[in-house]
Amino acid sequence: MSPVIEAMHGRLVAEGCDRYTSGARLDAWGAGEVRSYTAWQQKPGFVGSAADGVPGPFSRDRLEVPDV
Repeated sequence: MSPVIEAMHGRLVAEGCDRYTSGARLDAWGAGEVRSYTAWQQKPGFVGSAADGVPGPFSRDRLEVPDV
């Protein structure tokens, strides 16, 4: 369980990048997080391997995930 992932989940939803399925855990990394984070990476124009659903420092900072 991770409060950071839960905070990231909230930010992805707030940014309109909700690609989660019902019943998804808010505090664990899984397929819904990868789909949602990929949608977030594509929003500012990342493409190819830069939009792979894995948080990098630049996209994570830009998402403004609160420190928890």
